[in-house]
Amino acid sequence: MTGYDHLHPSTVPLLELPSAERIERVRTKRWIPYASIRDPYAAMRTLLDIPRQQRPENILIEAPTNNGKSTLLERFETDHPPLHRPDQDKSLIPVLMICLPEHPTLIIVYQTILDRLGCPYAPSARRTELRRAVVTNLEKVGTRVLLVDELHNLALSGPQERDAILAFFRALGNEPALRISLVFAGTPGARITTQSDPQLLNRFDVFQLRLWRDGEAFRELLASFEALMPLRAPSYLGDDDAIARDILSRGEGVIGEFFKIVSRAAVLAIETGEERITLKTLSRIRYQSPSHRKVMIDDVPALP
Repeated sequence: MTGYDHLHPSTVPLLELPSAERIERVRTKRWIPYASIRDPYAAMRTLLDIPRQQRPENILIEAPTNNGKSTLLERFETDHPPLHRPDQDKSLIPVLMICLPEHPTLIIVYQTILDRLGCPYAPSARRTELRRAVVTNLEKVGTRVLLVDELHNLALSGPQERDAILAFFRALGNEPALRISLVFAGTPGARITTQSDPQLLNRFDVFQLRLWRDGEAFRELLASFEALMPLRAPSYLGDDDAIARDILSRGEGVIGEFFKIVSRAAVLAIETGEERITLKTLSRIRYQSPSHRKVMIDDVPALP
């Protein structure tokens, strides 16, 4: 549509919505297949395409907090949903995602997988019973790839629990009836938590989602953000050096922070009727950088 070349075609109709609904759309995160995330996504897709094998290929994704790893895993699971099988009582679940809680134990991992599969279990069930249920149900639903987010939380478990959890994950690939590939995701240094199991670690290809720097990829990302924000006037986020550098600096290289900055500025642009993001708009939003928030937390006195 003439006059809205700065927007993605799917965004243009949103301009007809009331301001409140446009603001709701602005605040809703959308999937953007930016350059650095395409390779790990393609590698994950390959795990589904290759035949089951004795030593399944695995992937480890490392990224700073709020820099896209969880979004990547969630998107991959969404893109490969359960498939109904009329001739069987259980759907095919090719991709399953779990998130390791703080201080995970092997029993919690078993319970988390069963919960995600929708399989009931007795609260008093023993480890061996839970493990049998996990293996049996993963085989029934034909899971090919297990996504494990927040891998770094393994560091908060004791050495015995950590080693037991890693041994179980390795066994999912070794079980002849399963041969499941793993995708681990965690903060930088997540590999350290797997070093006690070198047989498992050497089966992983590693991808790192690094902090963003100014450059073509970052400018394309800003342009993609702008294309999805239903503002009537162009902001030139990817072309305006001052605006781009301001967002990069305040967001400290983290994609989740960029979205927060841009979305809050877009909300203000709608509320004021300016309909575009400028340096003045950015200066007026309520926003604290990650390092500022950390300082504020560190300054909180300890409880007596």
